[in-house]
Amino acid sequence: AGIALANWGIRNKEHFHFKRVFELGSGLGLTGLALIFSDTPPLSYTFSDCHPDVLQLLKKNIILNSTSDGEDVPKRVNKTNVQVLDFDWSEEGGPRLSKLFQPDLIIAAG
Repeated sequence: AGIALANWGIRNKEHFHFKRVFELGSGLGLTGLALIFSDTPPLSYTFSDCHPDVLQLLKKNIILNSTSDGEDVPKRVNKTNVQVLDFDWSEEGGPRLSKLFQPDLIIAAG
């Protein structure tokens, strides 16, 4: 599903340019990284997942695909502000999200 969302995002990248994007269930981060490294990157991209092992691999993947030489996810990748959240939509939903920030787009692969 992540491959399909990444392909759709690249074909429709103009919808993400200068936007604050929140992705539910980011998995390994394929969609976000594809959009961040496109020629029309989002202003900010928030990756999220609720599984500890997946979050650990997601963070490692972001670090490997950035110019970071540290062990922490960089705050900026390419031209995009980046963050990773431990977020379970089914338990926390909109109220917590609205307290965190106001994304322009919320995306998820099905």
